[in-house]
Amino acid sequence: MKTQSLFVSSMIALMLATTTVLADEALDAATAEMQGALGIVPPFIALLPEGARSGAWEFWKGSSGDPRGEIPPKYRELIALGVAAQIPCSYCAYAHTAFAKANGATDAEVREAIGYAAEVRLWSTVLNGSQYDLGKWKAEIDGILKHVSEQAKKSD
Repeated sequence: MKTQSLFVSSMIALMLATTTVLADEALDAATAEMQGALGIVPPFIALLPEGARSGAWEFWKGSSGDPRGEIPPKYRELIALGVAAQIPCSYCAYAHTAFAKANGATDAEVREAIGYAAEVRLWSTVLNGSQYDLGKWKAEIDGILKHVSEQAKKSD
């Protein structure tokens, strides 16, 4: 039993050592990529536990940082701005406004994105607070879409 316990302890120590080496290599690679892509390692990354930093960078690159995403960067940033306004997060609102403008958004588009976010929040508050029936809501939306589609066909 003592031999088995020693073996298990040794295997766990080996796995932890291997994981630590791999995590250190991943962090070094992520740090180099951030430095190259952004000119700095964003200081807020250091707010995360060391083991989470390379994963955070990978997530960032694969989502909002991927210029090949399905949604063009300007629109992603305007969406993110709308979300930031609703959270609310001053840090995010500042960053996503700046990123949206860097990707070609106009002041009017920024205002419109914020306005849409406010409208969604308004109706969400009204509908949820009123405990409006979701099935009824879906049927009403489907009816509106059907009517609008029929009207569009008539005007063609």
